[in-house]
Amino acid sequence: MAANALTFQEIHAFNSLAHAGLTAWQVELIERLDDAALGVSRAARTATDKAEASTEIPASNARGVRSLLRDLMTRKNQERAKNG
Repeated sequence: MAANALTFQEIHAFNSLAHAGLTAWQVELIERLDDAALGVSRAARTATDKAEASTEIPASNARGVRSLLRDLMTRKNQERAKNG
């Protein structure tokens, strides 16, 4: 699930429910912090997506597919050994 930007309505609801008395510059600061956090989150997700894409092996590459399946089998066997 992807993160979404805070809406003004959500900030307003928080301000009302918490009786925080946020000023306009504080609301702006919250929005800027949220934008920065979303930027970091998106950058991390993009890096992960690129790493996963680089591990894809076309079905026509029989040697690569065999190696991938062997690796998966090894990981599964190691996981079974740990779990008993």
